[in-house]
Amino acid sequence: MPKVNLSGMSVEALMDLQKRVDETLHERRAEIEKQLKMFALVGASRRVGGESALKGRKVPPKYRKKLDDFLIDKSERRGRRKRRSKR
Repeated sequence: MPKVNLSGMSVEALMDLQKRVDETLHERRAEIEKQLKMFALVGASRRVGGESALKGRKVPPKYRKKLDDFLIDKSERRGRRKRRSKR
């Protein structure tokens, strides 16, 4: 973008410059809003019924341990003996 010497410009030229800047900003804003609406429509089409886009996707397991590995007393799990009642 070329450098513009604003101090050397006339009032009419400054007003014209401000008008062109405003028009450019409004056009750019309209383009961005249009893109956002398009992205929103694409995102909404992927999600049917408010479901997450990730629903149904398979992921690798995070944990590979069995519940037996977390037992406090592992001996009870192996040989479950019946306890005698104290009569």
